[in-house]
Amino acid sequence: DCAQLNSQLGLAIVVKGVYSGKPVTQLVVFSIETGDVVSLVRDSGSFTLHQVIVDVERNLFYVADRDPQNPGIWVYDSQTLQLVNENKYEVGLPPYHMELVR
Repeated sequence: DCAQLNSQLGLAIVVKGVYSGKPVTQLVVFSIETGDVVSLVRDSGSFTLHQVIVDVERNLFYVADRDPQNPGIWVYDSQTLQLVNENKYEVGLPPYHMELVR
């Protein structure tokens, strides 16, 4: 999944590689102009990151983590790329699809 963060940068969930027979996903920031990875935001350690959505009005972005043992949604500050809360927001089941509703 990917989303535009601002006019120059985007966010993408990419497969880093396969470890112990399982793919590992990462959330990265990339340059829209070149496609080059600018920084790593989150390394899941497994194949659990599923969706990223940007809330431009609130300067936040949300990442769905489908970890079967601890599913939830990570919330980040769009300008600093830092977590707003050090814990995931629990949603009960692994999040499949997110939408911003006003």
